[in-house]
Amino acid sequence: MKRQPLVSGAVISLVAAPRLLIYRAALLLACATVAIVRPAVAQSTAARVSGIVYDEQRGVLPGADITLRNVDTGQVRNTVSDQTGGFVLIGLVPDRYELRIELSGFAVLTRPIDLTVGEDVELKPTLAIATLVQSVEVRADASTIEPSQTDLRRTITAKQIDELPVPNRDFTNLALLAPGILTNQVAAGSSTGIATAAQTGRDNNYVVDGLTLNNTNFSSTRGGISLDAIQEFVVLSNNFDAEYGQASGVVLNVVTKSGTNRRAGRVYYYHRDDRWDATSHAARLVGLEKSTFEQKVAGGSLGGPIVRNRAFYFGSFEDTMVDTQAIVTSAVLHDFRPDATAHVPVQNRTAQLLGRSDLTLSPPSVLTVRYRLEQPTMNNFFGAADIGKGAPERGLDVTGRKYDLAVLHNFANGPSSLNEFRFQFARSYFDRVSKVCPGGRPLPPLIGCWDEQRPGITLGKLSNAPSGTTENRWQFADSFTFLPPPAIGQHSLKAGVDISTIGLDSRGVTDGDGTFTFQGKASNLPFDPANPATYPTQYTQTLGNPTSHLDHTLYAAFVQDRWKPRANMTVNVGLRWDYDHAPGVSKETRDIAPRLGIAFDPTGRGTTSIRGGLGRYYDQVPLAVASLAEQAKTSHQILITNPGYPDPSSPNPNGNLPGPPNTTRLVDMRVPYTDQFTIGVQRALTSQLAVTADVVQGRGRYLLVTHDLNYPDLNAPNLPKPRPDLSYQRVTTVESRGNSWYRGLQIGLEKRPSRHYSYSLAYTLSRSERDTEDYTFVPQDQRDFSAERGPAANDARHRLSAALNLDLPGGLRLTAVITAQSALPYTITTGSDDNHDTFNNDRPAGVGRNSARGADFRQMDARMSKSFGEGAKRVEVLAEAFNLTNRANWTAYDGRKISPTFSRPTAALPARQIQVGVRFDF
Repeated sequence: MKRQPLVSGAVISLVAAPRLLIYRAALLLACATVAIVRPAVAQSTAARVSGIVYDEQRGVLPGADITLRNVDTGQVRNTVSDQTGGFVLIGLVPDRYELRIELSGFAVLTRPIDLTVGEDVELKPTLAIATLVQSVEVRADASTIEPSQTDLRRTITAKQIDELPVPNRDFTNLALLAPGILTNQVAAGSSTGIATAAQTGRDNNYVVDGLTLNNTNFSSTRGGISLDAIQEFVVLSNNFDAEYGQASGVVLNVVTKSGTNRRAGRVYYYHRDDRWDATSHAARLVGLEKSTFEQKVAGGSLGGPIVRNRAFYFGSFEDTMVDTQAIVTSAVLHDFRPDATAHVPVQNRTAQLLGRSDLTLSPPSVLTVRYRLEQPTMNNFFGAADIGKGAPERGLDVTGRKYDLAVLHNFANGPSSLNEFRFQFARSYFDRVSKVCPGGRPLPPLIGCWDEQRPGITLGKLSNAPSGTTENRWQFADSFTFLPPPAIGQHSLKAGVDISTIGLDSRGVTDGDGTFTFQGKASNLPFDPANPATYPTQYTQTLGNPTSHLDHTLYAAFVQDRWKPRANMTVNVGLRWDYDHAPGVSKETRDIAPRLGIAFDPTGRGTTSIRGGLGRYYDQVPLAVASLAEQAKTSHQILITNPGYPDPSSPNPNGNLPGPPNTTRLVDMRVPYTDQFTIGVQRALTSQLAVTADVVQGRGRYLLVTHDLNYPDLNAPNLPKPRPDLSYQRVTTVESRGNSWYRGLQIGLEKRPSRHYSYSLAYTLSRSERDTEDYTFVPQDQRDFSAERGPAANDARHRLSAALNLDLPGGLRLTAVITAQSALPYTITTGSDDNHDTFNNDRPAGVGRNSARGADFRQMDARMSKSFGEGAKRVEVLAEAFNLTNRANWTAYDGRKISPTFSRPTAALPARQIQVGVRFDF
């Protein structure tokens, strides 16, 4: 059936250049980088201020002295307006500034400017004759839109971070306030909670102070940052510039706080208690009247001057302690574990530390040193696949340590050039230990040292425990910005390089102690030697060296030009080259990514902007793909059809079918990418209210999918099905043959604070389709990959998010975040290997992938607060309610037809939770 577009409009396809032109472009890019770049961020957080100085008759004024002073640190930047009256100041730290413009014969003009991450402020200051007035002070009346902005972004300010209720104090939850950002929190298969444009959580890039916070092994975040250590951050969803790369999804660009000339600090404590909370909805699934949850968060921050106007310090510390429960909702738990409890105690402990020092070496040069540490420990941690259906013994003990040391140097060589240098060493370490068997706790009765996968419950030891990784990253990034003389046009040229060298040590193998797979309705019954239907249908075990080491290097270079052919038009054109040097992708040198963005202000008044763009965005390949193949070189996997139990080599009344081993191979992969096209409009409705509307189309190619290179002949009548290479059964690999399709309408509405209230609204109408979900995804019939095209796991057709900030009488403040999302899909399977390809993922005839839908999502989080005191010293008390209306947001719908919980949810997001807190600012 022909698919109709969800959003009508023009569709622009990116046409790949011939290979010769691509290589010439790469050579040109390299030459330009060598010519322009000196050793310095590939992903800048700096803002800029530009404008044209006029007199009262609208004549331009060259030679005006422009001074921009940082109100908090005293740092000063100077320039002079050129012959066209124009001026530009680049490389500005997001902060509060005062602009001062002086010219002989004219009154001095001053005005405040607040700059956010990557903001581009365009001004048209008018100087009055000095005989009439001596000085003029202008209010901060900047437009509610950026007319020259070509990317799709949302800035989350320090005020919003400080005042809005944020579940789990995770700043990425605030990213969901941006149009186009979808959630993965109710879908399996993603490593983070946000996604965009039919991509998954693995396709994002997290940038902190211009340096990556990514874990290359799993393509996830390397850790978190306390909310009180974040100055602000920008959510880039689509059409971002060439300086941003190695992501086909969201880019989150974070700036940490720094010290100022004023010594300031905060001490805080937040507390949640299950006596105030509603009973978990997951607990109600198994008849529990009460669930436990207690959270204590204590921390503080302090910043100030070491030497006024020259050197500053900032530090923050936060300790989080959570005691809660994992609820086992399996309907057959007590058939296998008669004495087991359905609620398993869970403990999480996380300490976060951040320290930063900034030194002004000379007026235009700033050196920053930053250290970040996160140390989590978890007891009875359950993986995503075990939530709801994992027996109590499946809980793991996890320990980790994640830290990074960063050095940053920004140097402005006069008003027309800026060099930004970034360096970091980062280490991410974790170990997880099973409570069952080697290294674990004593065995409860009837529990063996193996994994049991049943339709209604999972038992025994998790297949990939014990395991762990240590990842070390060295990153060097440098970018150089140059403003040519106005005689050749209003251009802003930028070029940069980014190099990361990564070493990964892995410990543990999947199925190291064996995994039994059970199929059929009788598999939900305890094992009975006299009943053939209760025997397992498959056994796998990996034998060999559990350790491996891999080296990985990421190279990137870019050039881009921000050109203003007219005062009311901005053209951003760029070219980026990424090279992922890792096993399996080391020959992929052709990843050239062109970018184009255009913004046009038809009125010239800065109140309307028509914008659009197109570009290519390359991702990264998770190093875990190569790690599995590396381990296969020194190990092999046993696969037995119809094994005995508990000894797989013992007789099975259904007929043992032992075979040759499985193996994993690494083949040459393409790096996944997406082509995106956007067109939309920004409109300032009033001086405080703005609306945006953008149509986005995305097309992803070369997405990763698991493939059996030794796939059996499914048409053969005998069992097991014959394979081309008789010396192996499965020969699994990961290939670049997946696709994604996205169409969306993204609408945003934002009102700035005035008259005691502010609000924002983001609505996304979209269709996200994929024919794979992750590199571990296996099609039900590998002879027909196209049959897997269907809704993506995060395909929420409608998503609405809103934030409200309201000042009430009596000094009270109410803030709230309201979110609503249509139901996410899940796949219906038979629960058996019907086609006998040894993969247990078959669907009923005529049923497509992700053809069923769960329940929609609704939630309101609210905070009420009141401050006491004045000036720098004040105490704030607050109360927060997460899921205030206590709505049951069901998740983890069971799609296996032979499961006793088929088509029903097996877990739920948190019920209403109350938190109280106190903050003391000084």
